[in-house]
Amino acid sequence: MIGKYLDLCTSHLTSETVDDLVMENIPYTTAYTYEEGMFIIVPSVEYEPDDIKRPEDLEHLFCYARIKGCSIIRLDRDAEELDDLRKYEW
Repeated sequence: MIGKYLDLCTSHLTSETVDDLVMENIPYTTAYTYEEGMFIIVPSVEYEPDDIKRPEDLEHLFCYARIKGCSIIRLDRDAEELDDLRKYEW
């Protein structure tokens, strides 16, 4: 199987959300970090519990990735910013 990933600048998440992902403080969310960013697995909607509380900025990225058919999000500090998504100042 061949999958698609979404390549975005880390500025599409708040610094607080990125810190929580690095510290593994967001339930039911898998992120693999590297020095300049991280890879985040986009969770499948049908397998998620109904009571998950994730930051709104992260949920928005998950929704956008699902619409685009992507199963992974790559966030990198040097990647391009998309006009379709909100940007946050760090």
